[in-house]
Amino acid sequence: MRVVAMVFLACACSTPAPVVPQPTEITASSEVPETPTALCEFGGTWQTALYSSTGLNYGELRRGHGEAALHRQDDELLLEGKASGHGWELRSYVRPASTAAVHLAAPTSFGEVIRAPMGTRVLLTEENGQLRASLPARDMLRLPLRFNEAPPAVPVHCHDLALSARVEREASQSGQVVHVRTGATFAASPGGPVLATFSAETSLTQLRTEGEFALVHTRAGYADITGWVESSAIVEPEPTTGRMIGVLSSGALADLFSQPLSRQVCRAPVDLPLTLRHEDEPREETGVVRAGTEFVVLGAEGNALRIRPESRLLSLADGVDFGVRLTTDIQCETRQNGVTEVLSSSRRALPPAQLLRFTATVQQVHGLRRVRQGSSCQIEVHHQRSCRAVITCEGETLFGWTDRNGFFRCDFSADPARVVGEDAHTAEQGGDPAMRFDTDAGTLTMRDIVTGHLGEFSLEATLRPAP
Repeated sequence: MRVVAMVFLACACSTPAPVVPQPTEITASSEVPETPTALCEFGGTWQTALYSSTGLNYGELRRGHGEAALHRQDDELLLEGKASGHGWELRSYVRPASTAAVHLAAPTSFGEVIRAPMGTRVLLTEENGQLRASLPARDMLRLPLRFNEAPPAVPVHCHDLALSARVEREASQSGQVVHVRTGATFAASPGGPVLATFSAETSLTQLRTEGEFALVHTRAGYADITGWVESSAIVEPEPTTGRMIGVLSSGALADLFSQPLSRQVCRAPVDLPLTLRHEDEPREETGVVRAGTEFVVLGAEGNALRIRPESRLLSLADGVDFGVRLTTDIQCETRQNGVTEVLSSSRRALPPAQLLRFTATVQQVHGLRRVRQGSSCQIEVHHQRSCRAVITCEGETLFGWTDRNGFFRCDFSADPARVVGEDAHTAEQGGDPAMRFDTDAGTLTMRDIVTGHLGEFSLEATLRPAP
């Protein structure tokens, strides 16, 4: 039995070029040339990585709506689109030859042994005017089956592709679970030319046997792989010892401990032009934040704000922030540990951000591999109603490693330079290590638990203003 899934697809091969919003008064870092007639146009649900016109992967929209057009630019394919959702309208420019941004709208075979179901993400290239789809290499590398040649790219048309499609697997084939030994060969027919070799012992489903050969099936990514191995290559599995321990990836840990204890959340009554910036590079226009959408304020730059989304369905890449130029009064509030404090029903901007820099010398440390007694640390303390510190020792950021953390309550003075405050919570409660910063006493102390960003550690250091 097959599960029917809706495919969101709109395609035309001779329709007008996509509409690209015109630049606002905010200067873009580069201009995108006028686009020619689209090869294909798509619309519908879109879950996508977001790319700027300069090729920067600046974030991810986990669920939204999209309109996109595929066309040629500088002898390359470019998927140029507008993604919207959760109050954000964002532009994205994807090179589909290197980033899998479109989905198959129907099951498709890639050579003799690989079949990808509807919904599989694919790469796109063009050869002699014909679009060709191929499977991302990372999907094939998830299986210890090394092909002699990469799976072939296959011809596709616009109607074969979609911005989004739910994966629809074909009915599973029943069989016996077996193990194939390292070095076993894989072919499209019994005794046929070798297409691939197993680089490790692998669990497969044996569908049937024919003479000295067995027909087996497995999956790489979403793709189904079916072919023949010698029956003598099927072995008893090696016994396993010990027990499986679940481990959170660094990305999962970052998501788990990403919310700061205190953050300024604002919204505007009108649409605001949106820019993005990566680290110290120039800003470029990227879209609009819609009226009433909540955003977290990271800092002020004159009459503009550095912001990030409050919604977890839209995330920014490391080192990237959004910016809005205020054209009207906005409403802000402080949210801390689940408690909301309204700051003002009408305010144009937060106070200008202030920055102090300090250095610290480590006196005692336990649990950190890079940091030793006598190590030097560089510290930045940003102040805008509350403090946010970034503490880096021996190239490793111990506190404030993303824009979402590093916050603590403090007494702050820029002249004379003075910061006294603390974050009393370890990673279990706040994401950051527990930290006390005291320029009056000239001391810095930090500690964290085993589930923290850097594991269990403690540190004591002396503070002084940076030269």
